[in-house]
Amino acid sequence: MKRIFFEAAAFSLLAAISALTSAQAASPAPQENFPSKPTNTAQVYPAKPVRLIVPFSPGGISDIIARLTAERLERELNGRVLVEHRPGAACNVGADSVAKSAPDGYTLILLNVGCVTINPWIYKNYPFDPLNDLVPIAPIVETSHLLFVPADFPVKSVSELIAYAKQAPGKLNYASGGAGTPLHMSAVYFSRVAGVEMFHVPYKDVTHIATDLATGRIQVAFWVLAPMRSQVSAGRVKALAVARKTRLAALPDVPTFDELGIPGFKPGSWVGIMGPRGIPGALITILNRHVGTMLDDPEVRKRFDDMGVGPLKESPAEFSVRVRSDYEGWRDVVRAAGLKPE
Repeated sequence: MKRIFFEAAAFSLLAAISALTSAQAASPAPQENFPSKPTNTAQVYPAKPVRLIVPFSPGGISDIIARLTAERLERELNGRVLVEHRPGAACNVGADSVAKSAPDGYTLILLNVGCVTINPWIYKNYPFDPLNDLVPIAPIVETSHLLFVPADFPVKSVSELIAYAKQAPGKLNYASGGAGTPLHMSAVYFSRVAGVEMFHVPYKDVTHIATDLATGRIQVAFWVLAPMRSQVSAGRVKALAVARKTRLAALPDVPTFDELGIPGFKPGSWVGIMGPRGIPGALITILNRHVGTMLDDPEVRKRFDDMGVGPLKESPAEFSVRVRSDYEGWRDVVRAAGLKPE
């Protein structure tokens, strides 16, 4: 473990976050055109099992979303969709393997925002070009992070947590999936806007975070609700705030950061499907349409709501704009915070 000291001024990071939000809103329409006319390949697809690579350990939110998506795609495609975990190097191992795979539509990957828009600015000699070697197919959900602490930790609110952290600089441990992951970026942003210093504890296997938080081994974690839900229900972990415009239906008593006087706190993530460059446009269209059908299902939407995530339905072109905008915007955030791999 290694202490992270952020040299950049707080306003620099805030300006970068603001620029990211503005860039997303102002992004121009994409130039890519995806053919929709079926080809012979599309007409027989899938002729063999489709592999959906998950570059994270089993048990996390990405795993849950991947299995639900695979189940629904099997139903829509009338073919096998196999979830295959390939974790390592903050998702870089799995993502690189898919970027270099055959572009035939049989190897896809479920990624989050960190894999293709944050990691490239943190890791030197990145093994692939996220904007050119991977093709956005369909986003699935947007995630909103909550600020979690152990239930017996002696704070009852965000303001009390900030006061506690200021009295003991660097004494609070916070967990993440590694440098540049969405969990890490939320903690980075919070540290800067709150003016506190915390000790970063990167986890190779994020499934241990919930247990370590419940037992007090770590004191702070920014994460989505799903992997923390059992600990919250058991009264071992409590949520102090959520980073979204409105409160979560699943935790109606947990205030938003806006309500607490910390406006603009929107770090979170998206999760979506991509494939290797060169995948036929007709297959992209088919896969995007089937994901959209899944997202329109009230049962699926209810399951996502229970997880604390929201469905994100976009065309491949719209998803491409999102990826490019986030890629450019997070560059400034990473530089302002002085982040480096750990």
